[in-house]
Amino acid sequence: MQLPSTQKPLRAIGILGFVSLLGACGGEGSTNNYAKDGHFTQVRTYVSDQPDSRCAIPEGCFAQMTFSPDGKGTIIFSDIANRVNYSIKKDILTTTLEGQGDIPKTLKFDVLDNAHSLVRSDTGAVFNLKLSTLAVYKHNGSLACDPAPGISISESEQSLKAAQIYVESSYCGYLANIIRPAVCGIPTDKVNVYLIEQEQLAAAQKLGFNLANVDSPSTVTKSPCPTN
Repeated sequence: MQLPSTQKPLRAIGILGFVSLLGACGGEGSTNNYAKDGHFTQVRTYVSDQPDSRCAIPEGCFAQMTFSPDGKGTIIFSDIANRVNYSIKKDILTTTLEGQGDIPKTLKFDVLDNAHSLVRSDTGAVFNLKLSTLAVYKHNGSLACDPAPGISISESEQSLKAAQIYVESSYCGYLANIIRPAVCGIPTDKVNVYLIEQEQLAAAQKLGFNLANVDSPSTVTKSPCPTN
């Protein structure tokens, strides 16, 4: 009597196992645009307004962490600058103290909001990215004599978010110091303004945003947002 062949089922199991293994390997690091090879792609400084409990004079003490693309960093929780090595894996940042210092040998931080915040795993202390921001704007599409308010500030922001451009804050404004003819159907002076990180300016300009008070002879002035 001939036994049933098990070659095909075994082959199928082997393929499934191989696919599962690929999936496991792919999960070693999360998809992000802030890190490469386990380190930040640029120097990042994080600060907290909650000083360490060891500070003798809280108002004269601060907590700050700086990390470089070479895997080196500095952590200050009281008044001593501790040199560390660090790595990022699966949105977890781990630091290892170099030599002696006043912090634990190893610390872990949850990387949140595309690395705009770090949360210390053991204490819950939050450190926010210290940003160098600038204002960009785009016309909201409204026309003179047309009651339609144009593109809302939240709608216009979606194109920035889609391009992974972090928006710290936003507001409505208008282009001052320019004279517009009293003609219906021409663009108004209404604009939507966003504060973004300085290094993301070029990406925003590719989307049609202008640098406030630089790319235009007029001055961008804050004003209430249009209503329907």
